[in-house]
Amino acid sequence: AAAAAAAVQRPSDSVHISGLPSDQSQQQLFQGFSAYGEVRGLEYNPGQGSAVVQFAEWEQAQWVVEHLNGNNVHFLSTPTRLSVSYVDFHSLDVSAPSMAEAPSESIFVVGLPIDKDEAALVEGFSQFKMVRSLEIMPGQGANSALIELYSREDAKFLVDNLNGRIPHFLQEQIQVLFATSSTSHAAFASAAA
Repeated sequence: AAAAAAAVQRPSDSVHISGLPSDQSQQQLFQGFSAYGEVRGLEYNPGQGSAVVQFAEWEQAQWVVEHLNGNNVHFLSTPTRLSVSYVDFHSLDVSAPSMAEAPSESIFVVGLPIDKDEAALVEGFSQFKMVRSLEIMPGQGANSALIELYSREDAKFLVDNLNGRIPHFLQEQIQVLFATSSTSHAAFASAAA
């Protein structure tokens, strides 16, 4: 049993976090955990108060495990002690969505300029894949957007090719991740209102 426990705690670029308040949106979690490193993916289960967060580098995930496990974080609506551990991909249920697969046809984009309106962003992103809908979430200094595409493959293409890059129609680097929670759209809409 000790060997199995040790295997779960080996460094990985992904962490499992439990103890999250149920009223957090996926967007709030993405922005909060981005303070600790470049977030490449986030799968949120608000019903269980848990999330899997994939970072760009395993060292970022290691820092989160070492410093946030058993502690409170500033960006949560309700102070709570988090349980943070590395994701053991070998023991995951194969029916669960894989971080390598596209779990949704919707994506979150963070780091958008405040001077670009919905029409300009739809035009820009549609140069890569056709956009079904786009909603802007105003922020301080930069905006975010929830973008719905026509297929999971289109969403995966944008995450794979635009995350951490500067698209030709923008001036700054953006972060792009899958929007996987069934409640993320409603939470996003209410936060933007």
